[in-house]
Amino acid sequence: MAKITDITRQKRKNRINLYVDNSFYCGLNVETAVKNGIVIGAEFDESELEQIIGESETRGALDYALGLVSKKLYSEFEIIEKLKNKGYGQKIIDSVLEKLREYKLVDDQRFAEAFAKNQNRCGKKMVLLKLKQKGIDKGIIKKTEENFSDQDEIKKIEAVSKKYLNNKEKNKETFQKLYRYLVSKGFEYDTISSYISRIRGEEDESWD
Repeated sequence: MAKITDITRQKRKNRINLYVDNSFYCGLNVETAVKNGIVIGAEFDESELEQIIGESETRGALDYALGLVSKKLYSEFEIIEKLKNKGYGQKIIDSVLEKLREYKLVDDQRFAEAFAKNQNRCGKKMVLLKLKQKGIDKGIIKKTEENFSDQDEIKKIEAVSKKYLNNKEKNKETFQKLYRYLVSKGFEYDTISSYISRIRGEEDESWD
């Protein structure tokens, strides 16, 4: 049996240092320590301590994830990557995600809809690509794509173009650069061409 010989507070909030048999053993979450009766003089076997450490690590990972989602929406993939970067293993990550889903704090469908709605300077293609990069499922991406309308795309093109053209001479070279700029923002070629032709009053002119 291993005996708890000392407990000291860490600088980090809600964390303690645990000493077993007069040697530093690990750091623990305070809540987990209290829950499991971690006090000086208590004795545990090795398997019990390992279980307590796992519980503490899961609590720490969950607290970290809760801090993230309290500030903004994240996709599940983003949460996974952030937890991996913190050094948490897959078992702990799976447990944290299960809790977040239970609390309805992660929802990739809701995330995708909100993300797409807030991408005011990007066209449909760019938005869908970004969703893919954020690990969103193909089915959810397809549903999100169905919510796009041509009218919404045109409004975004108009807003982006107005800012781009501000204080620029409106000649052929400028409009060609505008075309390339809008393409880089993920807008559809045909929609861009139609818009630029309209604002130039040259509907039949094609742009290479």
